[in-house]
Amino acid sequence: MDILKVAGLAILGVVTAMFLKQGKGEYSTIIGLAMALLVCGYVVMNLLDVVKTIETLWQRVAGNTNFLYILLRVIGITYISDLTSGICKECGYSVLAGQVTIAGKMGVLLAGFPIFMNLLDFVLGLGA
Repeated sequence: MDILKVAGLAILGVVTAMFLKQGKGEYSTIIGLAMALLVCGYVVMNLLDVVKTIETLWQRVAGNTNFLYILLRVIGITYISDLTSGICKECGYSVLAGQVTIAGKMGVLLAGFPIFMNLLDFVLGLGA
């Protein structure tokens, strides 16, 4: 997925909506909704590539899937905390958004500890 296309589309939508908001506020809302639907459609179209990549990863780690589970868990935590934080910010609850972000970071840290422990065991095993 080309993030530059998505970012360009979003910025174009925001700038257009800002210009229209001064005169006709209802058109601004329609433009914002249309841009959101276009970005969502673009993401859904590229979802097949993500699924194929996950299948390839799954085949490569056929014997040891713990790391893949951790990776998927971390990705999920990141997306959920970012989405929730964004919603909180949009509703005017910036403090709550910050707390959700911190909770997401702590979740990622805790989910990644098994990988760190395996790496530490490996390094300590080299010295013995």
